[in-house]
Amino acid sequence: MVIHTISNVPVFNGRKVNAAVNVTFRASPGDIISIEAGARDFASIDTVIDGRGCTLLPAFIDANVDTAATHTDLPIFASYGIGTVFDMSSTKADIQAMRAESIAEVGLPTYLASGPIATSQATDGAQIHPDRETGVVQVPAGAETWVTSLLDGPTKSDYIKVLVDLPGIDGPTLIALVHAAHRHGKLAVAHSFQKVGYSRALQAGFDVITLVPIDGFIETEVAEGLAARNIACIPTLCMARAMVPLLLREASDGVEDVSFDYALANVKKLYDAGVRICAGTEANQISHVPISIGESLHEEMELLVRAGLSNLDALRAATTVPTMVFGMGDRGEISLGRRADMVLVEGDPLQDITATRKIRKVWIGGVEIDRWDAVLV
Repeated sequence: MVIHTISNVPVFNGRKVNAAVNVTFRASPGDIISIEAGARDFASIDTVIDGRGCTLLPAFIDANVDTAATHTDLPIFASYGIGTVFDMSSTKADIQAMRAESIAEVGLPTYLASGPIATSQATDGAQIHPDRETGVVQVPAGAETWVTSLLDGPTKSDYIKVLVDLPGIDGPTLIALVHAAHRHGKLAVAHSFQKVGYSRALQAGFDVITLVPIDGFIETEVAEGLAARNIACIPTLCMARAMVPLLLREASDGVEDVSFDYALANVKKLYDAGVRICAGTEANQISHVPISIGESLHEEMELLVRAGLSNLDALRAATTVPTMVFGMGDRGEISLGRRADMVLVEGDPLQDITATRKIRKVWIGGVEIDRWDAVLV
């Protein structure tokens, strides 16, 4: 059993950066076994890493990627300190390949996926993601059949994704899809960059909404309703910013008055209302608006701060909040018994959010990532 200690390191615990401690963990099975302050004897420790001048954080979580499967994407995520990714649109074939690689090779991020997205027409969403796999659900009676088709096998869905923007699936069918997801113990995730989509997601009872409106301001009562229902939001500001020029050029789908300023203001309104915010990017290299793999999550945290989140809550959006939203209690926090998914960065990101880019070391499941030096700082 290989034992490592990071000595004299301040630790981000989800609320603040604690005073320097010694964090000891096992490379296998990859869990944190000791967090102690003060001097200690390191004679029995295989490797000691000096953490002075640095901050230790839980490995980051990208709560919205659209990567599709390539043999390089998961290692790139890992090199940027990302220990878990939630895929929101890849095909069944992509999911099977990505999931198999994540399981087979140590030191790669945990991979979860929605699989195909429920839409009203097979071409819905093709303006941005022409290769996205969809499933047509047009009536409430089709909801149960659609959800059950996603539950088994190597391509099974970890949560159910639905496009809620207009033109699209009608209200009763949205409600039926949410109920079907919940009957099978799955979260229902809405996809929307329209303000009307947020209202529809609230009315239908979704658990999570990805993207944020870029076509106007969310009404205050909608933001407050989302908070009251404990519905989480993954604003995906990197994608929102990239989508605006494309939509303005094409001026189609009834979307003409679009602005990234709406996105920033809407995130602030959601945040002020108490909506739980997760960091996600739609990282991909296959759509009409490619978003960089890995690096974009650090930019997303910076954009969340620009929108009005504190540095603390931007860090929480990429660590602790997604674990609570998606029920992954074994990670997102540096504490005894948790997975040793950790990132050591120079400086203090509570003082300067860009410090998350200054990565010195990454561990996933207690295994040090030897690709971390690919990170550009």
